[in-house]
This record gives sequence, C-alpha cells and structure tokens, in this order.
Amino acid sequence: MLEFIIFLVVFIIVVSLSVMIIRLKNLNTQLIVAIDQSIRDIEYVSARFNNNNESIEKEHLLAFLNETRDIAYKYIEDVHIALLEYKAEIEYDLENPSDLSIHRFRKAFDKLQEIYPKDVPND
Repeated sequence: MLEFIIFLVVFIIVVSLSVMIIRLKNLNTQLIVAIDQSIRDIEYVSARFNNNNESIEKEHLLAFLNETRDIAYKYIEDVHIALLEYKAEIEYDLENPSDLSIHRFRKAFDKLQEIYPKDVPND
C-alpha cells in the first residue's frame, strides 16, 4: 500500500509538473507573439513618424525656399527699377553738365542708396 501511495504522489507530481511545463510553454509562446507584435507596431509607428517628420521638414524647406525666392525677385526688381531711374535722372546731366548737376547726381545717388540693404558691409 505504501508503494501505491508513493506511486500516486510521484504520479501527481509528474502530472503537475507536466501541466505546469505545458502552461509555461503556452505562456512563453503568447509572450513571444506579443513581443513580436509590439516590435512590429513600434517599427510601424517609427516609420510613420519618420515619414511625417520628413514631410513636415520638406514642407518647411519648400516654404522657406519659396519665401526667399520671392524676396530675392522683389529685391532684384527694385534694384532694376532704381537703376533705370538713376540712369534717367543723370543721363541728361552727363551730356550737358551744369552747376545743378552735382546736386542732381547726389539726389539720384541718395535715392539709389535707399534700396541698398543696411546690413550688408561695403566691401
């Protein structure tokens, strides 16, 4: 009878350990699947975030380039107009100098100086 009890105890221990091992394997498999899914989710979110950042950075860069291009074209147009005005104002005085010529040259030059940017050094 003692042998039967020992057999029964050992059998219960073996069955219990087998059930625990099966549950641990099942839990381990679930954890591996969950970790794998989490890694895929992180990669997906990271890729979307990077694409959004690149898109936002591209938009900002394009806006900056468009704005600076418009400013540059406006400046070139202003300089062109000012030079044409300067030429028109002094052309007659260059051909027919008089006492007023210096005054007209100075006035036309000051007008031309107004469009020159103040923060650019005179090199």
